Amino acid sequence: MLRCLLFATLVAAPAVQVQVDAAEIDADATRRGLEVRLGEAVDGWVVEVRPTDTHEQVYLRLRSPSGVEVHRAITLEGEGVEERSRELASAVALIIEGHIDATMPAED
Repeated sequence: MLRCLLFATLVAAPAVQVQVDAAEIDADATRRGLEVRLGEAVDGWVVEVRPTDTHEQVYLRLRSPSGVEVHRAITLEGEGVEERSRELASAVALIIEGHIDATMPAED
């Protein structure tokens, strides 16, 4: 019974977790943008978005499925929730792609 409950919880969870504590950013829109851009490569990542002293800049803490953390401060130039969320998803996707590329074994 416990295995079924655990499996159901894992299946219901989003592929990537996005937690936002910054103004004018939609966590769901950002998550969907990451899933569209990266597909299954984003599975298991956790993205935390925190405010900084300025409206334009946010602080990111990303955690990979293996537990490696990446910290960045990025500037969002967009106006409004939709534009800022889309810009954030693009920036996070580039960071995750860079991390994935850096950890992939070299081809012979």
